[in-house]
Amino acid sequence: SESRVSAMAGGASILLGGVLALPCRYRARVAYDGGGYAGMQYQPNAPTIQGALERVLAQRSQTSGVRVVSAGRTDAGVHARGQTVHFELGKEYEPTELERTFSRLLPPDVAVSHVERADERDAQGRQWHATYWATGKLYTYRLHSGQSPMDPMERLYRYHAFNLPLDLDVMAQAAAIFEGEHDFGAFANTPRGSS
Repeated sequence: SESRVSAMAGGASILLGGVLALPCRYRARVAYDGGGYAGMQYQPNAPTIQGALERVLAQRSQTSGVRVVSAGRTDAGVHARGQTVHFELGKEYEPTELERTFSRLLPPDVAVSHVERADERDAQGRQWHATYWATGKLYTYRLHSGQSPMDPMERLYRYHAFNLPLDLDVMAQAAAIFEGEHDFGAFANTPRGSS
């Protein structure tokens, strides 16, 4: 059967077996150990989280061209605990059915949870979007100073500063710059045509 995505005014439609179907948009949370990946965003010659998710969705929906959009990118080797994504499928699925599909087909270092329909629209009528509707991001950096034995289970998830002199007072002063509320609007993802 023919499967392709075609552009239409106001969005995309999916032609499945000659029948026009309006896509169903879903959002989900993704957690992953990024140690074996070249980041979130798809790269043709390297394993990525987006690529892994899209392969599962293509297998489940039996169509190519399913795209996963994330709230942000991560670099190679970076981990995530709750990165938001969205994707569109040509038919409606129960969210729990999609979660089971992800659990069954994804590698053990990637997990998807909190799958739900994403039908909301903003004041301009634009549909919910993982990138543009993100309200915040939280980054955690972990450091082991080497002054006490490190938990072996944490060795892959902390920076090891063995025998390096660390001035905790200076580090606390530097970190204080970031405390409180700040306007990072210049770094925000905003849809084209919005102010």
